[in-house]
Amino acid sequence: MSNITDGIYIPHLKYEILTPALNHLGLGGSRAINQVTSTFLPEGYARGYTYSKQLGNGPAVGVMQMELTTYNDVWKNFLSTPSAVTWLRY
Repeated sequence: MSNITDGIYIPHLKYEILTPALNHLGLGGSRAINQVTSTFLPEGYARGYTYSKQLGNGPAVGVMQMELTTYNDVWKNFLSTPSAVTWLRY
C-alpha cells in the first residue's frame, strides 16, 4: 500500500480538477465545488491513501472509491432531476 503523507492540495483539487469538471457538466458554482470537496475529504484524502481501484475484489474505482451501482444511481435518480441541478448551482 502506498501511504500519501501530504495528501492532495485541496485548492488544486477544487480549482484545477473539480471546477473544470463541474463546469463541463453545467454544474459549476461554489456550492457544487464545496459539496464534492466535502465528499472527497473523508472518502479519499483524510484516510491518507489514494487508489484508483479498490484493493482486492471490490468494484469501487477512482480516488473517491465510487462503486458502479452508486455512479449509476447518482445519474439516474439525482443528476437527471432539474431540482438537483438547480440546487448544485447555488
